[in-house]
Amino acid sequence: MNTPGSGDPLLLDSVLGIACDSRGIVWMLDNGRRSGSAAKLVAWDTKRGALHKVVVIDALALTQHSFLTNLALDPVGPYVYISDPADGVSSAIIVVNTESGLARRVLQGDRSVQKDPQIVLTVDGRQIEVRRPDGVVATPLTGVSPIAIDRRGEWLYYGARDGASLYKIRTQFLTDLSIAPQVLTTQITGVSQKPVCDSMTIDSRGRIYFADISRGSIDYVDPEENYLNLRLLVQDPRITWPGGLFIGPDGQLHFYSSQLHRTPFFNSGKDITAPPFPIFKTRPLPSSRFQFGPLP
Repeated sequence: MNTPGSGDPLLLDSVLGIACDSRGIVWMLDNGRRSGSAAKLVAWDTKRGALHKVVVIDALALTQHSFLTNLALDPVGPYVYISDPADGVSSAIIVVNTESGLARRVLQGDRSVQKDPQIVLTVDGRQIEVRRPDGVVATPLTGVSPIAIDRRGEWLYYGARDGASLYKIRTQFLTDLSIAPQVLTTQITGVSQKPVCDSMTIDSRGRIYFADISRGSIDYVDPEENYLNLRLLVQDPRITWPGGLFIGPDGQLHFYSSQLHRTPFFNSGKDITAPPFPIFKTRPLPSSRFQFGPLP
């Protein structure tokens, strides 16, 4: 959270999602939850070194439980797609037109944005629960979190963090205001299995990579296998609650290790994280097809 200084500072409160478009503009998703400020998209032009735009997200597209987490930039249109896990029950995707400022909440409460009740998140060999300082233990409510768009901007891919299935829907349906909510849900298509994750990305050949929280790994599914097999790309003990997965201009997969499960929120108010919090890069699959081993 910024500390206001002299002049006209750009105030950021709680930035979770971040992505860069082809023009070199970095879009930051600020959910405003720490100070109760308005949720917004902040766009910074890296070429000019100046603010490009601020888009405040219409409160009508939010709920009292909204907690905006990730974003996907449409490569061909003025749209940003945002995952809002909210309280789990009211989980939804928000579609923002960055030119008009119009924001639309879609798929709220649909099965595709809900967590799988049979999945129990475990990291470092223990079940992850919310442990408050007063000793109260609760299972965190989660919904849709990982979200990504293909290189042509035709399909939006998404799923619940604690979900075993990946879904997709055509962006033309999400941006068409004439389509009723009950019709929109009929356009959802199942894609593949997925690990517990809150981050994913898609390469130019349509292969989808996941930051696997439970295994501490990067996994993938391949269209050449009809997305049938969840396979392991890389695994390392230093990868602890990975996130922020994206393919950089260098062609490498980049991601960070957050140790989120060791923060006070999950440990009765105690911080048991162990710095540093590294940023990693690794090779994605090459253009020619080859496979690593299947997940155990």
